[in-house]
Amino acid sequence: MFCNQCEQTSKGTGCLTVGVCGKKPEVAALLDLLTYSISQLSEAARQARSKGVVDSGLNHLTTSALFVTLTNVNFDPDAIEKYIRDVTAKIDELAVKAEIDTSFVIKPASDVTGLVKQGEELGYPGSQEKNPDIRSLKELLLYGLKGVAAYAHHAAILGQEDEQVYTFIHEGMASLIGPDKPMEEWLGLVLKCGEINLRAMATKPASVYLYLAMTSRISRICWNKPRARVSISIPTERCCRPMVILN
Repeated sequence: MFCNQCEQTSKGTGCLTVGVCGKKPEVAALLDLLTYSISQLSEAARQARSKGVVDSGLNHLTTSALFVTLTNVNFDPDAIEKYIRDVTAKIDELAVKAEIDTSFVIKPASDVTGLVKQGEELGYPGSQEKNPDIRSLKELLLYGLKGVAAYAHHAAILGQEDEQVYTFIHEGMASLIGPDKPMEEWLGLVLKCGEINLRAMATKPASVYLYLAMTSRISRICWNKPRARVSISIPTERCCRPMVILN
């Protein structure tokens, strides 16, 4: 395995045998495969959007699946496998609905063992890049997109969405498995990712989520439906004091 997406990574370079977070190599491989699958889904979404086909279910699947690949979000192999299957099914659905070319898609193996092997061979999108400068920009873009997806995912739960954010997530993720680009184009995508990140954080749910994540340790977040009341317990010096935020 190789994972370097958090600041606690082993020796400051990357976890190679087991994650300092407790993530096992098999789970790391599945998460890499899921990330690669999301890039494939994003290319399908990009093609479909160019033909006027926009799917809200596709947008939600993209952000929720990409959020899962963040450090410490989900280490459940069964749940990750389900996301991989769901992503593949959505690609097949788009192929019929939008009549797009999906010859670039690598079909997932039939069992978890096979999926782990695929994840080990493919790695995450951009991991096979030989040029260290371009690989750095690809990784910066990937981790930036994961952050954007996290904000967009939480905003959507509370009923606020931005099609421009979804469009760029798909554009950026698709680029990671697309044709080679000069360094200037990768830098442009990274800078654009920063702009879109600010746009994603401009939604009230995302900005609240960011503020709480940066200023306190959130012990619990509960929501039942979009535009519902959100109850959050924030640790204080003495105890966890309930705080209610209305969308």
